[in-house]
Amino acid sequence: MTIRGPETRRSLSDPRRRDGHAAQSLRAGEQEHSALLRVAAACAGANQLDDVLELAAEEALLAVGADSLSVGRFDRDARSLQVLINVGELSELEERFPEDENYPLESFPLLARMLEDGEPYFTAVDAHDADPTQVRLLGELGRSSDLAVPIIVEDLIWGEVWAAKGIGEPAFRAEDVSLLELIAGQIATAITRAEMFGRVSRLAYEDPLTGLPNRRAFEERLDRALARLREGDSLALLVCDLDGLKQINDTRGHAAGDRALKTAAQALVRTAAGRRGAFAARLSGDEFCVLLEGRDLFGAVSMGMAVLESIDSGAAGRESISLSCGAASAGFGDSGSELLRAADAALYAAKRRGGGRVCSVAETATETLVEAVGSLRREDSPMRELDRVVDAIAGALEDAGPEESAIDRLEVVASAFMQGFDFASFAISIVPPRGDHLIDIANGWNRDADALQSVRFAPASEQYPLADYPQSAELISAGCGSFSVLADDPEADPAEAAMLAELRMSSVVTAVSSCTEGSFMVELFGDERTHEPERAERALRLLVQSVMPPLHPDHASSATAARIELAERVTAHARELAAAHDPHEAAVVTSRHLAAAYGCHVVHVVERRGDRLALVGEAGSPTPGTWDQAATTGLIGRALSERAAVISSDVQREPAYRGTEATRGVRSELVVPIVADGEDWGALNLEHLDVDAFAIDDVAIVEAFAAQLAARLEVVGTGAELRA
Repeated sequence: MTIRGPETRRSLSDPRRRDGHAAQSLRAGEQEHSALLRVAAACAGANQLDDVLELAAEEALLAVGADSLSVGRFDRDARSLQVLINVGELSELEERFPEDENYPLESFPLLARMLEDGEPYFTAVDAHDADPTQVRLLGELGRSSDLAVPIIVEDLIWGEVWAAKGIGEPAFRAEDVSLLELIAGQIATAITRAEMFGRVSRLAYEDPLTGLPNRRAFEERLDRALARLREGDSLALLVCDLDGLKQINDTRGHAAGDRALKTAAQALVRTAAGRRGAFAARLSGDEFCVLLEGRDLFGAVSMGMAVLESIDSGAAGRESISLSCGAASAGFGDSGSELLRAADAALYAAKRRGGGRVCSVAETATETLVEAVGSLRREDSPMRELDRVVDAIAGALEDAGPEESAIDRLEVVASAFMQGFDFASFAISIVPPRGDHLIDIANGWNRDADALQSVRFAPASEQYPLADYPQSAELISAGCGSFSVLADDPEADPAEAAMLAELRMSSVVTAVSSCTEGSFMVELFGDERTHEPERAERALRLLVQSVMPPLHPDHASSATAARIELAERVTAHARELAAAHDPHEAAVVTSRHLAAAYGCHVVHVVERRGDRLALVGEAGSPTPGTWDQAATTGLIGRALSERAAVISSDVQREPAYRGTEATRGVRSELVVPIVADGEDWGALNLEHLDVDAFAIDDVAIVEAFAAQLAARLEVVGTGAELRA
């Protein structure tokens, strides 16, 4: 979310700037990332399991802050788990390399369940529903909690990684579960390599220069991945090509070319280390790929961006190189050749745009649009060219069905115009039906190392009264139309001219179109590099109108509608909160609005009273009896101690989660602290029955509710009368 003065309608700040939560997460993940790199490097270069097992165990121990950790293998015939290695502070019952440490599945139900469903398990000795067998084992080993994740090799449970903490240590986190799964994935890679090289010649499956699997190994892996693919599953591919290898060989010699290829391979290995199910290979001379099981197109694009960042961060003191990357995803029934062709097409799109970037299959269709729109500034006959551009747009988007949202369609058009005419940025806003404010929903930039970027905002992050912008209000009222403004035009609308001056832009081209979701406004901001911005107006108006989804209620974008509803609910919450006379009434108002906004099973407003938590307001499923909890317990306790929001996408994977009868069946939780008068007053606790019910954007929204509640508490009192 950007922060700006009230008189500024747009912000052109760095789109890569992360918010506080993301930055905090990055800092917290540095140690884990380093551990993954070391494990991945070892796994990528080892053909024997023993070469990496000890290192992986030691790194995993440090990464999750465990007191001890073991790696074991399931013996299906004997129906038991055989421990291969123990590391850390071991008890008298444990040895580093045990010869005969086995756990029968019939005596350990959690092991048997893991072998059956492949899900992690965790135990805390103080949890009321803890497995008694596991509690007894922890007691014998002098531990208070444990965490285990499966090692999955070729879709089969091979073994487990098990970690434990000592008495008095804090419980494991969901992040620890995910990290151990990633490390288990790297161990699985080493197991696959060890078993593969035990069966066939090393030369048959490995590229001798980089040590990566070769094309034959990749094709066999792809065939197996496609065979396992079921409807609804995700499978993506990232294909990467080293830019300018021939020039490197010609000018610096083949030794430099080999070093460049090795550098690219190392970047792929480092990046794939952080993604479970990633398989990197060298396809041919200067072409590499990463197969991503369980990842969609966005995951492949993110992987490509991370590879480019890895190359940039490792370039100091070495010869710099760049990669072009193409991303594609497979659907159920697709063939390997179709997936490769799609990724190759995206790769060549990245090459044509200058290299050193990532393009997806979605952008290959846009290339025709970009080229056509860009030609407007080169032709002498704009009317004739306009017909051709409209035809090109229709062809590029002809596969867009009615379910495609207006914002998805408009981003294609805005991005194409931004590149074709070299605009500095674009903004897309919406005015809901009967609304009187512009709400920002997306921004794009074209002045960051010449890389075109786009960011979607959280709902209600930026709003502007239409009354302050008469020229825009006139278009919104009509539901369609366009205008262009030059900063040096003495007859320009004063509000638009003032906005351009504030943003240090020289022009803005605006077009409006409407559908059932509301009226959308696309703005293109120009500077000294922009080519004839006025000539873009007519084409922009026609294209913005032509790509809108059908005017039918069934085709409205639920995502956009949800943004609008949340924006309106934040405003409604503030109005109703202003009428609350005491903390309890204010808490009830907030819990009711949040429950309605997110469809939560339950929303709790809890107050911290010394070392305990008390329920002040709730909505949804009522809590039976008197609820009381230690202030340091569960996810609420974590949020209060860290003074930061906590999201659990699946509480069944969260060792610290503590449920009640009222929250039975809950899968997601979001906790946001409430700070009133500078003190930690309490927290908002949202619990949902769906997995992944909350996203990072929701943190900003719920924090807005918490801030509004805190402001009201400071007016009516912070609850001393409730405690009296």
